[in-house]
Amino acid sequence: MAYTAANISVGCLANSMTSINTERVSLNAYRGAIGQIAGVIINAITMPIILYFGNGSTSSGKGYFMAALIFSIICLPCFIICFVTTKEVIGGGAKKTGEKESVVKNLFTSFKMTFKDHNARFLVLAMFCFLTGIFGRLGIMACYFIYILGDAMAIASFGTAMTIGMLVVNFYAPLLLNNIDKKWCGVITCICQIICCTAFFFMGQAKMSAMAIAVVGLIYGSTNFGGLVSYGLGAEIIDDNWLRTGIRADGVIYSCISFSTKLGNAIGGSVGIVILGAVGFIANTEMAPEVLTRMNAVINFGPCIFFALSAVFFIMVHMTNAKGKENEELIAAKIASGELSQ
Repeated sequence: MAYTAANISVGCLANSMTSINTERVSLNAYRGAIGQIAGVIINAITMPIILYFGNGSTSSGKGYFMAALIFSIICLPCFIICFVTTKEVIGGGAKKTGEKESVVKNLFTSFKMTFKDHNARFLVLAMFCFLTGIFGRLGIMACYFIYILGDAMAIASFGTAMTIGMLVVNFYAPLLLNNIDKKWCGVITCICQIICCTAFFFMGQAKMSAMAIAVVGLIYGSTNFGGLVSYGLGAEIIDDNWLRTGIRADGVIYSCISFSTKLGNAIGGSVGIVILGAVGFIANTEMAPEVLTRMNAVINFGPCIFFALSAVFFIMVHMTNAKGKENEELIAAKIASGELSQ
């Protein structure tokens, strides 16, 4: 819960630091790149820390506690630096009148305006489906390597390649987002994920090498820019909603997108396990080839269904880069004239 509260605040921060959409895209890309670098470092040092404090045991309660404590201590100054050094220049709406306002009433109004917004609704639906596909596959991915490929150690090379790809995406995605309507970028990343998952299915059937799987894993990670699409498109939708309603709902709209992330994670992983059981999966047993084929289809074609649905929902969003630029200029003019607060 604490992470979610902090994450929503940080996620909204770029929108409040600047009203220029290209700058927001760059800020989110830098954040994503640094986050992936931190992820690589954490993946490399977590188990050694656990083993050190756990006296060589991978299941030591003390080892896990100390690792969590060390990371918590490291993260606190990072949040403090973020708080102290960033400046928000985009305010919450019209000039203050001095009248007391109800926080609960404003929050209720913000949620109401968000769910009435056509673009916000479809962005939330698009991200829910996209992330259900991503996390659904991650939740049962180990079964692909252990049972379909028969090579559990390939998980490490695949995971590393995918993480590197997710780092690379932050360097080129801003070019796409700034020159192609963000909703179409959402469609593009969905199509790329479908192509990669289809490749994983046939590679699994052919029992291809871990190296070949890792190469496609690199492509899979480097074409996953759904997060950057949601940040960029969400910022434009927030501005548009603000101009039409007079209510700036950064936190509400972003929290809805964040909730879709958590929901997609929960549903994707749990449903995937249930469906694997339904097609005949029994852990730690020798299964018939037809069962393995059905498992392979669930693991790889199942997410494709959600990616396809996500692409449809992205298409339903009306926001374009041109409209975002128009709103950006209108906001700048209103702030300059004092009509909107800073």
